Amino acid sequence: MSLERKTIRRFFTELLKGRTIALNSVFEMRTEPIRPDVDILPAIVVYTLEEDAVVHTDTPREYGVTLEVAFELFVEEQPETSGKSRDDQLDDLSSQVRSLVGPCIPQLQGLEIESREPLAINPSKSGFLRTDVDIDSRGRQVIGSERLVYGIYYGLQDDERDVARAVDFELASVTWDFPPPDTVAEARDEIPPASS
Repeated sequence: MSLERKTIRRFFTELLKGRTIALNSVFEMRTEPIRPDVDILPAIVVYTLEEDAVVHTDTPREYGVTLEVAFELFVEEQPETSGKSRDDQLDDLSSQVRSLVGPCIPQLQGLEIESREPLAINPSKSGFLRTDVDIDSRGRQVIGSERLVYGIYYGLQDDERDVARAVDFELASVTWDFPPPDTVAEARDEIPPASS
């Protein structure tokens, strides 16, 4: 599932670059915080959160997966240059991101994934989930942030080649959890004749 996460993250990162007031300050990371003294704000960080899978069939193993993709938006208060408050800037950026991300979810369908089947997105089960808003006043500048979370629902099937590489069936054997009947060393099937 990590290949799907990476592909979806990169798709949205490239989608947003240069198309919002954040311009090219769109990053694909979650390990480093945004630093207003170094990074150009407004900025957008795209990353994945939770990924829930439900097994639909066992052979072959098929899942329905819901991946949460977060779009974290950062702005700093600059009323003297932009004429807008931090909240207004966040709302403007949020509106731009939502107008780009929502309509583009169906474009994920069939997206190529390294050495796997193309992505099988279900747009009717995918979409906007929630918004989280925060303010960070710990530094010299007050930073406003908002996280938009989308759920992307896709189908996934275990690759039989992965299973074959992981399990060496030539080493498989039968073990008895109890003594074999009638001191028989080999398991056997007995099919009684049909009665007439």
